[in-house]
Amino acid sequence: MVTIPNVRSMGVDAAKKAMTAAGFKTKVQAVAVNYIGIGYVVYSKPSAKSEAPKGSTITLYVV
Repeated sequence: MVTIPNVRSMGVDAAKKAMTAAGFKTKVQAVAVNYIGIGYVVYSKPSAKSEAPKGSTITLYVV
């Protein structure tokens, strides 16, 4: 199990790099409400600081 890094308020590219460095795959999803297209992460699922198996896919929700 690996701790998921906190990538909140990061740009999408930087957040993807941080997740890859921690051993995770990423999926980017626009926040359904208030999506404004600036490309910053507001949260992830599973959430930051929780644990997931290495190689898991983490969904990054962006505005």
